[in-house]
Amino acid sequence: MDQPLVSVVIPAYNGGKTLKKCLNSVLCQSYSHIQVIVVNDGSTDDTGALLDAYAARDHRVLALHQQNAGVSAARNNALAHCEGVYVQFVDCDDTLPPDSIRTMVTRAEADDSDLVIGAYNMVLGNLSETKDLGKRSDTLSMDEFLALLCKYPNTFYYGVLWNKLFRRELIAQQNVQFNAALAWGEDFDFITRYLVQAERISYTRQVVYEYVRNPKGLTMKTGFGVVKHPIRAIELKRIIYNDYRELYRQRQAFERHRRDIWKYMVSFTLTE
Repeated sequence: MDQPLVSVVIPAYNGGKTLKKCLNSVLCQSYSHIQVIVVNDGSTDDTGALLDAYAARDHRVLALHQQNAGVSAARNNALAHCEGVYVQFVDCDDTLPPDSIRTMVTRAEADDSDLVIGAYNMVLGNLSETKDLGKRSDTLSMDEFLALLCKYPNTFYYGVLWNKLFRRELIAQQNVQFNAALAWGEDFDFITRYLVQAERISYTRQVVYEYVRNPKGLTMKTGFGVVKHPIRAIELKRIIYNDYRELYRQRQAFERHRRDIWKYMVSFTLTE
């Protein structure tokens, strides 16, 4: 049986110090049938040259270069070049465990899942802590998933891209893209719009991602600056609430879960 192709999307801005480790972790996966699309978002360091060197020696790597336009524009650029059955997103300062892609593809294929969610390690220096919300390893219908989703005041597990595997066909059918106008929360916005047509969600307790807590990283440098600012925090809650409301309305589940969604928004904090 042929292995389905997986497109790995990596946006990179001045990632010269971390990109090599990131790319090596992706290219050395036990699951080798991958397309690695790395977008150099107008870097001023050696990121561009590093990407070109990788692309020259490994046919699986596609190096794209653009003027600096932000992480959302970079991911949209990459999505336009994806050829895989599945899409996985990776940040250039993080890494994948050796069996990450195989773990998620195996689960997606076995359960005919539209989204696979895995555990991840949060790494700070020499310390590492596994995050596995609910310790789940089952597969849910969309109705079951929506009932669960609105009860967790922790958006980091559900609202980030990198511990998940998406179906490219579903992204293309709905023309789901990243909103470049959002200073933070573009991950969450993308995921909620993707979920509108999803039917089955699978979990795995295996660690599929190594998230490096770096104050200068893609997530950290924008996210916490927004949340710590009271006005921006309110705006962030508004964006998330609107995304939730639209998702639940599209799935004809808003009235049923309205109270839980309001509780979620009141208790919402950015925690890992």
